[in-house]
Parts: sequence; structure tokens; C-alpha cells
Amino acid sequence: MRDTVADVTLAGTAVILTATKASDSQGGYAWTYAASGTADCHMSPEALRGDEAPVGGRLAEKSPWILTVPHDTTIDEDDRVTVESVTYEIIEVLSPRTWQLAKRVRCMEVD
Repeated sequence: MRDTVADVTLAGTAVILTATKASDSQGGYAWTYAASGTADCHMSPEALRGDEAPVGGRLAEKSPWILTVPHDTTIDEDDRVTVESVTYEIIEVLSPRTWQLAKRVRCMEVD
């Protein structure tokens, strides 16, 4: 069943970007992201309409996305992914189900 899911539904490619703390030379740190691998994927909107949230002093629609990758892909909430030149921040790795055919990840587009 996992092979069928991979062959039929995971037609895209996601570049997984792993977060690393880097010194900012002022006693603090900043997050940097480096490509750590790729995975076959499928990206779909989580809902037909997103939530409105303040962005830059105005309301903007922020729409969550669901990224589906193979069941054994290593990905967590600190990572980001790039799919078709768009970068997404991982919000949540959804809990596994009884028969884990694929891993599902909730994410949000990075501005």
C-alpha cells in the first residue's frame, strides 16, 4: 500500500531544510536553514479559506497547507521545506495513524 501511495500521489519533490543555531557575534544566535535532503511529496491546502491574521499592520489571509511525504521521512517542527520554489514553515507533524502509509505535516508559507 505504501508503494501505491508513493507511486500515485507523491508526484512532487520537497527539499527539507534543517534548522541550525548560528552565533550572531553579539552574544545571541539566529536560525539558519540548510538543505538536508529531499522527499517525494504532495502539497494540498488544508481548507478552502485560511485565517485572517495581522501581518505588517494589516489583516492578511494565512492559509495552512498539508504536506504529505513517505512514512519514513525524517522531518520535525523545527524544519522548513521548499516545494516548487515556495518555502513553508513546519507547524506540526500530525500524529501517526494505525496504518501509517504516509506522513502528513501541517505547514504555512513563509513570506
